[in-house]
Amino acid sequence: MNWDNIAWGVAAVLFVVLLFGVVYLLRIRYLLNHPGSIQVALRRQDEPWRNGIAMLSDDTLDLYPTRSLSWGPSWQAVRDEMKFELKSERDGVQIVTLILPTERWDIASSGGEISALLSWIDSGAPEAEPTLA
Repeated sequence: MNWDNIAWGVAAVLFVVLLFGVVYLLRIRYLLNHPGSIQVALRRQDEPWRNGIAMLSDDTLDLYPTRSLSWGPSWQAVRDEMKFELKSERDGVQIVTLILPTERWDIASSGGEISALLSWIDSGAPEAEPTLA
């Protein structure tokens, strides 16, 4: 057994692990520094909670799980199709259920970040012009 080959193999494995770590940290930094990003815990109905980042774009809510190397959103919802149910705050954590046409998502975060999410949902363009009776 040649110890030089083993040393090079260990160095290569460490380099790959370090490279993945750097890419992961750059992805998290990019997502959290993006305007309209909120750190949340999220789940679809009957699934376990996952840490994630919700990004409020012009017309969509993009959800990125933190345990991923993908630069694209894993889940996406259109603002005009969303309804929500606000649950009571517990220990400083607010939970809101987003009701979509085909499914429901639970999103948990601090009260301020959930308020920002709900304000974003409410600020969508109205479906019709208001009229005076």
